[in-house]
Amino acid sequence: MITSITDIIPAALKMEDGGEATTAAVINTTSHVNGRGLWSSWQRNFTSPELALLDLFDNCVDATLHEKFQGNIQISQDNTGGISMQNNCRRCIPPVEKVLEVFSSCKGGDEIGENGVGIKQACAALSDLAIVVTKNERLISVGIINKALQTEDGVCLPSFEFRREVLHADLDRAFQTNEAFQVSIQHYGNGDIDEGRRLLEAHFDTLLNCEYNHVFFLVLHRVHQRSTGGGIPRLLRNLREILPRNYLHVPPKFKVMVDAEPVVFQFWEKRLAELHVFPSICIDPKHSFELAMDWHYPNNGHTVSMYVGFDPIRANVSNKNKAALLIYSRKSGRLVREIEDARGMLGLATGGTDFGQGLTVIIDDHVGCLPLTPTKQDIAFGNEIAGKIHETNLTSWIGAFTHVYYQHFLGKFGTKSSLGDEVKSHEQEVEHAFKRNTVVSDLQTLRHGNFSTGSGISFSRGISKGKIRCVNKKSNRWVSGKATLINFRKVAPSVPPKRAIKRKDPDSSTSPLVTPTKKVTRTKAFSRNMLTILDDDSASSSDEGPKQDDALLAEVSFLRVKCQQQDSQLEKMEAKIAAYKVHMQNLRQANESLQRLADL
Repeated sequence: MITSITDIIPAALKMEDGGEATTAAVINTTSHVNGRGLWSSWQRNFTSPELALLDLFDNCVDATLHEKFQGNIQISQDNTGGISMQNNCRRCIPPVEKVLEVFSSCKGGDEIGENGVGIKQACAALSDLAIVVTKNERLISVGIINKALQTEDGVCLPSFEFRREVLHADLDRAFQTNEAFQVSIQHYGNGDIDEGRRLLEAHFDTLLNCEYNHVFFLVLHRVHQRSTGGGIPRLLRNLREILPRNYLHVPPKFKVMVDAEPVVFQFWEKRLAELHVFPSICIDPKHSFELAMDWHYPNNGHTVSMYVGFDPIRANVSNKNKAALLIYSRKSGRLVREIEDARGMLGLATGGTDFGQGLTVIIDDHVGCLPLTPTKQDIAFGNEIAGKIHETNLTSWIGAFTHVYYQHFLGKFGTKSSLGDEVKSHEQEVEHAFKRNTVVSDLQTLRHGNFSTGSGISFSRGISKGKIRCVNKKSNRWVSGKATLINFRKVAPSVPPKRAIKRKDPDSSTSPLVTPTKKVTRTKAFSRNMLTILDDDSASSSDEGPKQDDALLAEVSFLRVKCQQQDSQLEKMEAKIAAYKVHMQNLRQANESLQRLADL
């Protein structure tokens, strides 16, 4: 009879006296951390249950992502009002003892989970009880993440091993000798320990009969509901919708099912118009580009890839069409940071519609050099000694390539309005591609696809402005790629020639050609004479017919406005000249005073 939680922990540490080889063993139990406090912290680390599910999905991707391996990930509803996740693995799964060890991880730097808290904190945020089951050949391992087992004296995450040949005998011993195991399985059966055991054995049978040698299975019991209605089906539907946008490099050959429906990951490949790639941008994490001699190609830098294009869907939303920045990291390409309007951060013009039209910038930190927060919801530059320099170098180079890309297409279409109209014209094309919800068989992921690109771009650093900019646009070469699905159709508009206007010269029988120009070439007196002449011309030509009158009046109005503008410019120039004369006079007087002092 268990009277309190303190009775469970010692029981979790016990092993059967004279234990045999077939005895289910407790491999990992407690650590010297306040268990209740840590659990409470885990519960508050995610802003939504969808983000916690993404954290668990990271583990599935890390275990399956390999170019010669076809991953199979299944996420579905569990019979106990929860969620189950199952995936095959390309190699032997680490012992559950290691998986559940707090603040420890077996993953490499290019994998998304390296802090050793991912699966634990995600499970705690979603449910009070989670059961981990792994299969390595003929060995079944079970780990329990149960809120009821945590105490102020430590974290209790017990794990057990069972051999296929004596599975039921090992399971009987686990129930007989370990009260923590009993309590957890009884909780899983909603108070009925026999029902909990039946459900657990059903999961064992599923894994043992599975065609894969290495399988990871996780069940979340009675998932907490923080969303507004819909229950588990609504939560899984939301997950299915956000998965493609949150991962760049899940191959099309992978089979990912959420609530029995397939997930297609070719999101940005089908979403962006004029999708271009700038591979291998070198970022110096320690030395400012403004001072370093090797600022362009730093010797100790790391590389990121940049993808940029125009989003026709966002271009039609007036308050969400500004330059968006999305940063993905690790080999799976997990979204870790998103900024809806990144113009200021990237050192771009922030006024009006500049760098709008659904402009979308994607950064791929595939090698995993950017430091991440434990929840993978942001970049932790603060953890680095030169974190601020690292961040500035990164955003400056992103801004440089974004600027040259945008100016290229703006130059082709002449005006921002024309560019925006062309982007918006592809909205139905994008919507049709997503409605099909099918894999484009010959389209690879962003990292391996043959997308359009720009090359031969020369940059210069402006130390006074703290920006990197292209210095010779004529040397830029823009190459189209077959993997870029949406290309702009319209040809760049030609600039209309300036309209020549004929007028009668009162002092000559000829009619010289007058072309309006922005350069100021008239004096005020000449401008006033011009207005007088134009008035006389309009009065004398009133008998030449209504069509000629309308044309002449239009010309008169045009030249009148130009003359008035030139008068205004002349006044400003005269004011500047007067100020300059005063300045020069002051300088001469100062020079004379210095000369007299020198003579003395």
